[in-house]
Amino acid sequence: MGDLIQLNKARNIDISDLPTPPKKKDNTDGGEPPMSNDKYVTHEELNHVVDKLDAKIDLSTERLLRHIDEKTNQNKIELTDKITNSNNQLVDKLNENKNDIVGLRHDLSAYDKKLTWIVSIITPIITALLLKFFHLS
Repeated sequence: MGDLIQLNKARNIDISDLPTPPKKKDNTDGGEPPMSNDKYVTHEELNHVVDKLDAKIDLSTERLLRHIDEKTNQNKIELTDKITNSNNQLVDKLNENKNDIVGLRHDLSAYDKKLTWIVSIITPIITALLLKFFHLS
């Protein structure tokens, strides 16, 4: 605790009074530490490596874009096929329902005719029975 200054004994200081470390220049005397000739590259060599990397990046980008295009086209084809199949299934189901409706109409028409025939036979019989029951005939 001996290195700590107590708050009541602290004093203001000016930042300009603080010592500054000496500035070092880059590559003074061959760099820090001194570099030998086989440990550095020239700007030309660096540019050559950067150009090679740019070419690889361009090639990778082209491959990636081509792959994305192929996948997009494949997905479009698959989606179009799925939509077409779904549409065909829907049309088939609608045609089945239409045929079912036509069949139901035919059946209802047949039942209507039968019901009309039954009512036409039963009505005079019921009328005669009611007249006899109420002694009106």
